[in-house]
Order: sequence, then C-alpha cells, then structure tokens
Amino acid sequence: MGRKRVVKIKFKKLYDVKIKLLKNIIKNDEIDDRIMNHISYSDKKILDVHCKTGLMTIKIAKERPYAEVIGLAQHHYLPIAKRRKRQHFVKNIEFMHLSNLTIHEKYFDIITLFFVLNELEVDRIKQLLLKIKSILKENKKLLIVDFTKGKNRITNFVLKVYHLIFGHKNMNKFLSINLCELLKHLGYHNITKEEYNGFKLISSFNPG
Repeated sequence: MGRKRVVKIKFKKLYDVKIKLLKNIIKNDEIDDRIMNHISYSDKKILDVHCKTGLMTIKIAKERPYAEVIGLAQHHYLPIAKRRKRQHFVKNIEFMHLSNLTIHEKYFDIITLFFVLNELEVDRIKQLLLKIKSILKENKKLLIVDFTKGKNRITNFVLKVYHLIFGHKNMNKFLSINLCELLKHLGYHNITKEEYNGFKLISSFNPG
C-alpha cells in the first residue's frame, strides 16, 4: 500500500472517529433527525460546504433522493468522499473541491455548514457567510450546526476534553460569538436558533 493511500485512510479514520465520538456525546439520533427536519423535500439543489469525508452529505443524498446534492471539501478529503459515494451507490451527489464555492450564483435552495465555523477565525467566518449569501437563492435557507455549551456539567467536561484532544484552539472564542447577530449584520433574515445539549442549529434566510 502506497504512502499517500495510507495518509488518506488515516484522515478518514481520524475524522470519522471524531464525528462518531461527538455524536455519542450529543446524542446521534437527535442531531441527525433535527438536521433532516430542516431539509425539505422541495429543496432540489443542496450544498454542503466543508463536507470533509462526506458522512452527512451522503445521508442527505440518501434521504432526499430527488435532490441534486453537492459536497465541497478540501483536496485531502476529496478522494475519501468520492470513494464513500461509490461504496454507498449514491447517484444524486457530487463531491467537488472547495474552490468551486462561488461558481453557481443564486443556485442553491439550502446550504449547510456542519461543525465548520468553530474551526475558523471571525474574519474568515464573515467571508464564508458572505460568499454563501451570493450563491443562495432568494428567500432560501442557510443551516448552521455547531457547538454550544452543554446543559450539564458532565457534558461540558466531556466536550472540553474532546476539544483538547482534537485541537480546537478557537473554541472559547467561537463560543463567545453571537452568530445570530452576525448573520443579521451580514444581511440574513428570519433567523432562528435551537439549542440542545452541546450543539445548536441556526436557520437563516437570504433576502436576495
């Protein structure tokens, strides 16, 4: 087995273990169900930004089989995501490089960000949200799923250890950001937030 292939497999295993561990901390069935409740059967063009190995992207494509689903990932994740697509025999999905983010102006019915923003500095968060606004159709949805504080001491302790293990250096700074106010400042509207044990879902719309 070549060195590059070994590196790719390690990337896949590390990210997939990380996500499975996270879902065990914040209740896998709850978060998946909450996400899918926000993605309507009428959403025909779906974009998942920074989709990494495509775990959630594949799930969306399977549960919304009549939609066109696109996952954007960094170059080291792309071969893994594409291989996962072949393994799951999913035809309504395409994985592309993250540099393709702005090629479709006002094209998508819903755009998703799953545990992405916590890894970015504030300026990069603003830049990404503005780019997304330019490719989201008028009055269509941006769905953000990310970390928040847990509702009990045990969850907060476990999440703290989780962040230390996986090197989330910006977590304290991220948790202090009022994403709803930032979205409003950037021109999004009809902003709603749902908070659960360790994660939050923020839905907002592009006024066009």
